[in-house]
Amino acid sequence: MKKVGIFGGTFDPIHCGHLSVANHIYSSCDLDTVIFVPAYSPQLREDKQPVACSIHRYNMTKLAIHESSYFEISDIELLRKGPSYMIDTVETFLNSSTDIELFLIIGSDNIEKLPFWHRKDELLKLCTLLVYERPEYKTNLSLIIGDESSSIMISGPQNIESGTEIRKQIYQDNDISHAIPEIVLNYIKENKLYLKQE
Repeated sequence: MKKVGIFGGTFDPIHCGHLSVANHIYSSCDLDTVIFVPAYSPQLREDKQPVACSIHRYNMTKLAIHESSYFEISDIELLRKGPSYMIDTVETFLNSSTDIELFLIIGSDNIEKLPFWHRKDELLKLCTLLVYERPEYKTNLSLIIGDESSSIMISGPQNIESGTEIRKQIYQDNDISHAIPEIVLNYIKENKLYLKQE
């Protein structure tokens, strides 16, 4: 059975922190592939929707992973449009193949929002959560999830950048070559992204 990691997010823009997390989880959890799934309109973030349009965020993510044989990208949520619910995405993947086991990648900084996710209990029955530990966000999985057997806490490198800070640095015309793959940075410059103050 193919072990597939699902890595959802706005990727606004995708940066080295995202890639570091995906690489670490891929190797440490013995996954066969990690699928990046850019969200069209993430829920629980109604007050702060993506800055770049979905096409740009998809293109940047595709560029960032193009050299990796074990990374893929899906436009499933972008084509669906409307609210992005992970349960819909997971069900679509499972319906497309009977020979996959799904693992949902989520940072511990977002785990406290899980109880408010659409059809959360059904989601936890369909996939295993891979919770990437952020030391500054201490999380009691048993209180949030209930059944800890449906989740795995992952420790790893903590060079996780902030998308908000990266966009701010781009707006201020600061050097962020350490935080974003060169090919993505060139795309941002060519398309004049993130030049307005938030």
